[in-house]
Amino acid sequence: MLRFFIQDPDVSEDHAPWAEVAWYNQAADTNEGVSCYEMSPVEDSYHSPSCASNLHAAGTSLVAQLRADADPAADPSTRKLPPGERAARLEDQRKRLVGLQIEGPLECAYSTLDLFAGMICVSRNHEIMNLKPSKELKIDSAGSVNVRETAPTMECQIHTELECQQAMQRRALAMDAVGLISFEVGMAWINSLFNIMTQPVAPGFARISLVQLLRTDRVAFARMSELSRGGIRPSAAGVRPLDNILKTMRDDSSVMFYMLPTLAMHAPPKRTWDEMTWGNKGKEAFGKGKLPEALRKAGCVAMDRQGRRRCFGYNLDGSLSVANTGSAPAARAKAKSFAVEWSLEQPHRSLFWKTVWWRAVLQHLRPYFIFFANCMHGGARPKRTCLATSVSALVALSRECDNQHTHFSWGKCGLGWSTTAEVEYPHELCKLWSQLLIMHLVKQGAIAPIQHSAQDQPHAFSSVSTLTQTRKSPALMPEFKHVQSLTALKPPDLKANAQMDLSDLIKMRTVFFNHWTQRAKALTCEEKKLHQSLPTHRREILKGKRLLLMKEMLTELGYRDVTLVDDLISGFSLVGQTPDAAALPSTFQPAFLSEDDLLHERRDANLAILHSTQSTGDAELDHELWTKSQEEVNKGWLAKIDDLKDAVNNGRISRRFPLRQGGKVRCVDNYSESQINDSITITSKVTVDGPDTVAASAAETIKALQAEGKCTKLKARALDLKSAYRQLPISDSSLKYARLSIFNPESQKAECFQQYAVPFGARASVVAFIRCARALQWLALQIYLIVTCYFDDYCNMAPDQGSDNAEKALTMLFDLLGWSYDRDGPKSGSMSESISLLGVVLNLSQSGEGKVLIENTASRKEELKEEISRFLAAGRINQPETSKLKGRMTFAEGQLFGRVCRALFNALGRHLHEHPPGGLLDDDCRASMTLFLEYIQHGRPRAVDAQSKTTFFLFTDAHFETSTFTGGIGAVLVDNQGKVVQWFSHMLDRDNCRQIATSDEEQIITELEAVGVLAAINQWKSWFCKKQQKHMVCFLDNEGARGAILRGRSHNSLLNAIAHQICETEDINCIFPWYARIPSISNLADPPSRGIPHPWLVADKEVKLEANLFACLA
Repeated sequence: MLRFFIQDPDVSEDHAPWAEVAWYNQAADTNEGVSCYEMSPVEDSYHSPSCASNLHAAGTSLVAQLRADADPAADPSTRKLPPGERAARLEDQRKRLVGLQIEGPLECAYSTLDLFAGMICVSRNHEIMNLKPSKELKIDSAGSVNVRETAPTMECQIHTELECQQAMQRRALAMDAVGLISFEVGMAWINSLFNIMTQPVAPGFARISLVQLLRTDRVAFARMSELSRGGIRPSAAGVRPLDNILKTMRDDSSVMFYMLPTLAMHAPPKRTWDEMTWGNKGKEAFGKGKLPEALRKAGCVAMDRQGRRRCFGYNLDGSLSVANTGSAPAARAKAKSFAVEWSLEQPHRSLFWKTVWWRAVLQHLRPYFIFFANCMHGGARPKRTCLATSVSALVALSRECDNQHTHFSWGKCGLGWSTTAEVEYPHELCKLWSQLLIMHLVKQGAIAPIQHSAQDQPHAFSSVSTLTQTRKSPALMPEFKHVQSLTALKPPDLKANAQMDLSDLIKMRTVFFNHWTQRAKALTCEEKKLHQSLPTHRREILKGKRLLLMKEMLTELGYRDVTLVDDLISGFSLVGQTPDAAALPSTFQPAFLSEDDLLHERRDANLAILHSTQSTGDAELDHELWTKSQEEVNKGWLAKIDDLKDAVNNGRISRRFPLRQGGKVRCVDNYSESQINDSITITSKVTVDGPDTVAASAAETIKALQAEGKCTKLKARALDLKSAYRQLPISDSSLKYARLSIFNPESQKAECFQQYAVPFGARASVVAFIRCARALQWLALQIYLIVTCYFDDYCNMAPDQGSDNAEKALTMLFDLLGWSYDRDGPKSGSMSESISLLGVVLNLSQSGEGKVLIENTASRKEELKEEISRFLAAGRINQPETSKLKGRMTFAEGQLFGRVCRALFNALGRHLHEHPPGGLLDDDCRASMTLFLEYIQHGRPRAVDAQSKTTFFLFTDAHFETSTFTGGIGAVLVDNQGKVVQWFSHMLDRDNCRQIATSDEEQIITELEAVGVLAAINQWKSWFCKKQQKHMVCFLDNEGARGAILRGRSHNSLLNAIAHQICETEDINCIFPWYARIPSISNLADPPSRGIPHPWLVADKEVKLEANLFACLA
């Protein structure tokens, strides 16, 4: 049963709706802030409304956090404070900051507390006055259209010193409330700025302005962002890193430089009207008015000898007319003949619109009159503007004020008038205006300019300082390394495969191949004509491919990328813009160079590339590169260029270099060095199916077979396209950009070659190949084959009984279309229970029991063992080697179960960033690398269990009293139905707490929170194993403890030991945890951590801690 209630969002502890449905009566008595309820006899003792409501609140918070992490565009960039937590923080501020009246202009807006990184710092009164935001349509990552509220735009008025000081004080309160900078330190910085501002200055210098103060504040926070890259969260001891950094800003010369007085600017002497209009030059003023350069060069003049201004009609056709005569002959015809687009803007009440010369213009021009209010385009006031223009597209600017928002007042504003603030166009108006103008010009035949994404533009400072923490990696929770997602496969495909009888499946595939084999024979002559019509180099690359058959097959079956085969026939471009591939997710990665820019310095750039093509220093490697290049010449993929002068002066040359991967050498073409990769605009996102997708596909297939009551035993085979990129040709227009400089070890100099197949090293090649690879995968899905695609690597899975037919069906599909695949290499075997692909081993031997195992290959383990042993023996490792080793270790660790190895990377990461002299390894690095070797050799493979479906919820909390140095821990285990399974409460006396605390530590709440998690997992680990339930969501309300558990390490020695113990317990008992934060007021484990009885935590569900708490910490 789903329950929905309407209540005030600021009410966080109201359980009345839940009590009403569950037949509870609320008692008026409360005990230390924890509501108590009397239970009706009709309800059991553990299925309580508070338990359900708290679980509902925790789940809602977790879902919101997941949504924000997976789709940042759908949620604000920062976490919103829950109402109860917000109220508690503000109340705590009022108690601490005695004498400061936090209300009115000093009460910080809720939105500023939630989004304090935006540093809007508006007041609560301003926020209340702001009306409900408007709705807008948004398309999420899944392609669904949703109606969402637009983020309210609120501006903070800082025209006066008082308004600025109040805004900065609100910012200090907000940062104090969220625990970043204490209010005392924040106000000390603000007061120091205003003290400097009010100091008298030396003669000849101007008073320090408000603009200088704001600029200094911006620079200070920018400087703080550089100095706080190690983290801004308070430590376990409560030390705030930003406090110490902000204190140093007053002594930082690069910051306080902007508070130095500037030279005073003296205003020029006032002039009379005649002096301003004509000057004192008499007749020499004739023709000296301001004119555009083009008109002045054409002999046009601004005024006649009597001082009367000439109208533009005179300058266009030479007639002797003046502005005040009211005539403008042929102006309209001349404007049209010159193809001039124009616009003229004035306030809608301006007397300009009533002048005789404007009326004269209207006799010959028929402009569009557009009226709009600035406030509808981001302005602060309802300034009404009239625009006369010849551009019809600008009609979209017409927007009258709807009075659905607040306006700033007119009149006196600070030291000036409010009209001065409205002189500039609002940013939103400028943006829309330019977009409409570009659309209009493009329709007229103009070329659209290259647009850069936001991340390519420098960030501008706002009027008040901002301090944000950006992400360099996808916004996914770090504790979930492997997300089971199906990129190309959909559950209906898997279900259809499981639901069909094997005989029906074989019959369907037989009919499919009989039909398309007949079509291939019918198209033989047309295919031959098509291939003969192609240029020699393209005909050689596309040899054997049934292009017309593939096009007909994709069209008839409904594939969305309808231009794929046509692009394959004509070849793929390396510059310009990639074609829109409807079958791939759309994206926009703009080019940084146009083709003209690419060719501008071609000669010097090409000579530099040829000069830099040198030996690698390894004669064997040079010889292997040259041999492979000569093989490509023999296959028609390359051709030597004899006329080197033509190659240098026309087009661009790229350098080829060898890359040793495992036991083979790969030829890489460096199209980034030649800037060709900077000249391509990517419009389609490259998607691949990694090991996670392969495992998830296997698990979903097992579930589908289980639902049909069939055997879940699976087999698989890896299939690799042969010379994958070399099966695609380059377009004729891009051949001049596909020239390679290759070192010849025989002549010891660089030689130039023309490349005809798409290169391994060009951005355009990746998009082109993935389009073809996804099309082949899609065709396989149409005959119910379970196929994943990772570039040129395919994984074909099938139930054991139908595995032979599935293997033959996929190879027949590739043979029918003429795509070459590896028939003799390591991936040419038949269907089996264990296959090697993508650097891992997919083990399906336990698929009959519902499990899929993924582990590192034996070769990868041996390579890591040899490499790490070599570094340990040498006792040193340089920076490039450290970076490479850390990447390989990270990938290998991803195929192991558990999180124990994650903490081992910390020492290696520190070694990478600290650059010790000579790259010497310290004891910490040695121990971590040695321990990693043990785990990589003996660690259990990663398992995906299709059987585990139920998720349990674990609430943990801790309590600590600094006055008595005593505390307690509590935990509640809840099933997915909201029922309390078990709970415990354990009190800690002074001696217990002293065992946990260090000698000088006065606050140990973070350590106790982590101890509570460890105690709870140890308490119920055997229960999880007995119930065979692996998935658990653990809620705790301490961010410091949660962060240490997620990372598996901490600078605090005790927290580090606890985190390691938790990781090991998860590993040993095969528990899949998810650690989420929950507001303290919603934490069901809060009462037991304080030793407070709670009606919903009944005695028969209470358990005592089985393990010795301090033995776990030993």
